[in-house]
Amino acid sequence: MNVWLMESRSQAGEWFGGVLGAERASLTTIPNLTQLGREFQQATPDLILVSESHPRRDAALSMADEAGYVLSGIFRPTEKPKFLYHWRVRVGAQKAPLALLKRLGESWETRGAEASVHERYRKLLNRVSDGILELDAQDLIRWSNTSLQKSLAVDDLVGLSLEQIVKPSDVAQLRMLRRQHQAGVVAAVPVSLVNGQMVELDPNLRLSKDGSVLGSSLVLRGIRNTQESDRGRELFVLYTVATLLSQAASIDQALETVLQRSIELMDLAAAGAWLDDAPYGTSPGLSLEDNVREIIGDLCRKTMQDRKSLIYRHLNKENDGPLQVLRESGVLGLAIVPLQVQGRPTGCLWFVSTDPGHFSREVVSLLISLSIPMAVAIDNFRHVAEELQEEASRRQFYRDALQAVTRGKLFLCEPPEFDEVWGQAGVSAGERPIRSYADVPDLRHFVEKTLGAEGFSEERCHDMALCATEAAGNVVKHAESGRLEIRVIDEDAFILIEDRGPGISFSNLPNAVLTAGYSTAPSLGMGYSILLEMADALYLCTHPGGTSVMLKITRKVVDPLEAFAAFELL
Repeated sequence: MNVWLMESRSQAGEWFGGVLGAERASLTTIPNLTQLGREFQQATPDLILVSESHPRRDAALSMADEAGYVLSGIFRPTEKPKFLYHWRVRVGAQKAPLALLKRLGESWETRGAEASVHERYRKLLNRVSDGILELDAQDLIRWSNTSLQKSLAVDDLVGLSLEQIVKPSDVAQLRMLRRQHQAGVVAAVPVSLVNGQMVELDPNLRLSKDGSVLGSSLVLRGIRNTQESDRGRELFVLYTVATLLSQAASIDQALETVLQRSIELMDLAAAGAWLDDAPYGTSPGLSLEDNVREIIGDLCRKTMQDRKSLIYRHLNKENDGPLQVLRESGVLGLAIVPLQVQGRPTGCLWFVSTDPGHFSREVVSLLISLSIPMAVAIDNFRHVAEELQEEASRRQFYRDALQAVTRGKLFLCEPPEFDEVWGQAGVSAGERPIRSYADVPDLRHFVEKTLGAEGFSEERCHDMALCATEAAGNVVKHAESGRLEIRVIDEDAFILIEDRGPGISFSNLPNAVLTAGYSTAPSLGMGYSILLEMADALYLCTHPGGTSVMLKITRKVVDPLEAFAAFELL
């Protein structure tokens, strides 16, 4: 038995450790609420004791209530009558903890009426013919009704994991069921118990306020015929595929996860895919030699041409040469299902079994049903990839065109490129926030003063102050807020103006940066045309989260011919 003690007095913890050790119970001493929350995420105790004198007593008891420990009471140890504790236990698991408290001292229930109701429900559930289980967050059994115990010929299931009472071949389905729960999908699944009985697990989750799973209650309904079981498995596999496809971010991830789960859930030896008349990958499973893969590849090409599923249920009955090679390698069943979108073939899925007769009519029907959402998902991923490629090509065209039109002064950057240039721009000389038009005069003065102190000419300082004024005006007009920062390195100065706004749409980008006076908001400014005229280089990065502009200026070096002409005038 696992007991949690929330106590601030060390002598009390030492006393409990001794007496509980004699009772063959383990003790976990918890000093504060933070530790209590961490413990609830990792384990579930049989009994919770909270000291009456603990400063966070009420908050700790509330946390225990939220975790499902709704039966409560007061406990006073016989040997330590000055110690007083509040206890919490879970419904259906109170017998052993309350017996322990009775042996150690006096105990009083504080929710007598509620406890009696739970007790009546417990007795009622023991009369139900279906099996009922109460699980914690780690799928350990906390309570089971009498019907299930009799069915499994076990007196007590408490402490066992759910996986221990089902056949090993169905453990993969239980693990997938848990993954679906984490993704928000709750569906019944058929499994075989260790006694051979087929049941349908119907879960009901218990969730915390933040949505994490605290545990679950399961009803185990008996399945009366094979057809009902097959239908349940089919629905579960389809639920699983739908969940995996909704979470996949690429064709590779979709194929890998779906094929791997198909191997586990349908007890297959191996699986793979062909896309565009070429092998796309094989899910881990039975190791296949190259010649076996070549034969499967030839059959996949035939399937894509015929657009019909190709099924070999008993390869030990086939006399064809290539099929004999498959049989000699241990493959006794093969199913190849085409992938089609609106009648257009996109590839196929292949599945291998080492058991003859594995690909029954029902299994093949399930594989065909599985291929439909898989084909649609692959088509959607390809469409998205094409859109992204077109967007990348369009952005590259804009980059090249804008750089050419501005004679190499304007650089349209992606965020990593922009950050790299800014990271090499030297040491910060100061920054200012941009919140409203009232900030513009201060920004202008800040730019002139900072660049002047760095040795830039009065003309250059004036030019950059004008650029800062224009850029700050854009921030106020188009974004919520922004900032301006100056960095200096060697002969160069960099002025960064960035905002938190909608960014510049690519449809507006050429006009926004090249057309004098253009703006999507009312404006009298000249926009980027002034920045391009006065800066030596302009780096622009824009996206839905905002726009960043970096101006580069270089100290003007006196031309030798101009210096000579000036000397002649003296």
